[in-house]
Amino acid sequence: RYERLQSLENVERLSLLDVNDIAARLEELKALRHGWLDGNKGFAPNQAGLDWLAETFQRNYPDELPTPYLYPTAEGGVQAEWSVNGWEITLEIDLERKHGEWHALEMTSETEEKKSLSLDKFDSWQWLAAEIARRAGGEA
Repeated sequence: RYERLQSLENVERLSLLDVNDIAARLEELKALRHGWLDGNKGFAPNQAGLDWLAETFQRNYPDELPTPYLYPTAEGGVQAEWSVNGWEITLEIDLERKHGEWHALEMTSETEEKKSLSLDKFDSWQWLAAEIARRAGGEA
């Protein structure tokens, strides 16, 4: 009636998730359907591609590094975004090709870096982790 929760009877299960829980966020993206953007635009991400990305992130991205925010792209991919020590970093991921376009922008100096990554290769994930760690002030 007041558009807010009044009470809870009981809770059978409670799972606390990191705000940026990668696997949970990718699972949410599976609910998208074609036309999700403005009602008639935007391709839904491929569910097998989302499973691949969840597994690949879990296997190759170190837990101690900052986790990215994940968003769907209109083209049916996923964009990962990090804000780390003055750097705005994006990785646009093509799920079909298992390819990523890295873009890093240092906001005060406007230093810009770009790189194409083959996300089906371990060395690309090592490079990605090292770059995030370097900007976060740690080691991968």
